[in-house]
Amino acid sequence: MTALPEERLGQLRVAKLVALSGVDRATASDAGPLGTGAGLIDPSGRAWILIESADRRSLGGAVTWAVRKGASSLVLIVEAGADVAGHLAREATLFALPIEVRRIDGTVAVDAVPVAPPVAPPPLLPTDEIAALLAAADVDVVVEYGVTKAEVLGLEVGRVVEVDGTTRLEVGVGRFDREISAMMFSNVPTAEALAKAVEMVRRYRRPGATTHPLRDLVPERWLRRLVLADPSLVGAAELIAVDTTIEPESLRESQPSAAVGVTAAGTPIVVVCTAGVDLDVVPLAADTRAAVAADAELVICGPARILVSVTRAVAAQLRVPARFVELDLPY
Repeated sequence: MTALPEERLGQLRVAKLVALSGVDRATASDAGPLGTGAGLIDPSGRAWILIESADRRSLGGAVTWAVRKGASSLVLIVEAGADVAGHLAREATLFALPIEVRRIDGTVAVDAVPVAPPVAPPPLLPTDEIAALLAAADVDVVVEYGVTKAEVLGLEVGRVVEVDGTTRLEVGVGRFDREISAMMFSNVPTAEALAKAVEMVRRYRRPGATTHPLRDLVPERWLRRLVLADPSLVGAAELIAVDTTIEPESLRESQPSAAVGVTAAGTPIVVVCTAGVDLDVVPLAADTRAAVAADAELVICGPARILVSVTRAVAAQLRVPARFVELDLPY
């Protein structure tokens, strides 16, 4: 079968959105393809957006488009399961801008029902022996998404796992590296393997370092490490790492990282660090605040060059707006 040209696909998506929305095409403005979907503005000023193959990070782009168009409200129609649509519907409730989320069910769009945020399982804690090994290696111990990890400047170099009923430390950067390390260093003491992993990461992940994969992986987590070491950078007195409401699947994807704590005045604060232009950082940050400390001040921090005006404009649409802190990476 010959694939349809992108122009034709765009036309079909616009037609699909018109059919699902019930908006008269002749009265719509700004109707056109939008990524893997389409968008239009109806005569009342409401934005309608269709996203095919939507995921949990689809709301931010839709809100960005609606804000840019000066829309009075937004209806987001997604091709996704009830769990993904429910996540987006939960995020939508955090905005003052009226947002409806619907999902495609057959040939119609039905209201998405918000779902509760995920709850991480209890973490597997290190044994006394592993805890001593981690302390001697001078790594940061971070518990996220039910996993106890050893990190160097935000980059994982090992994690606590259970193998055949035995708690052990798997050494390596990321899942595949840990698997390779397990094969290559099967006869090497864990402390020695960990020391080699730490030394390698510190060689490339340091202030002033040149371009290297170990320097450039998960920069958001490096920023969070800077904030955890000096909470005053974001106006906090104490901070600890905390899960966001979306667990990353790999080290190569954008993964805003969060921390929760208190200010010098004793009021709660949630900090979300980002390091690249990320249209979805505002919904994710707001959703994380709602999940971990709903009454907290929300701070979004990252390099000045990526905290663009449209990101700030989207944040201004939150029921409880966020504060931005510019913080550069150390290279």
